[in-house]
Amino acid sequence: MKKFKQLLAYITSRNLVADEQLNCFITDCEITLSGKAVQSGSIVAAYIHYQAVYEIERFSGDANRVLTHFSSWLYNNDQSDTEEELEKASFDIEPVDDHLVDIMATVDFSESIELQEQAGGEFQFGDKFYNLVPNEFSIAETFEIVGDITNG
Repeated sequence: MKKFKQLLAYITSRNLVADEQLNCFITDCEITLSGKAVQSGSIVAAYIHYQAVYEIERFSGDANRVLTHFSSWLYNNDQSDTEEELEKASFDIEPVDDHLVDIMATVDFSESIELQEQAGGEFQFGDKFYNLVPNEFSIAETFEIVGDITNG
């Protein structure tokens, strides 16, 4: 459930709310078994579909700012492993009093669980053993553009 954790890390890094105002949990979790080979020695064991719920209690700022942070993260970071479109998100804003609101953001996520073949691995599929593929993030620190850049 890496997308849940990544979005949570993003929201907390924006310093929008104090930690005690933010409640997060996962609901409606479904697993679709796969076993599909994706590269040499690795398979997609399953696809996991779930709802990530982020509740912000007693928020005193501009709720549109919070919704825009969620929306921009989803636009920049989330495409389903099984679809080419953005995940479904819904937002509920409830007034607490004249100055505070409760915000609930619900996002439907889908992602794959990938395994890499390894002798003595933790998981057995058929007659082979596998371990979980660790989450990897590649971030370029520098890059070089070769060629002409034109506005077209």
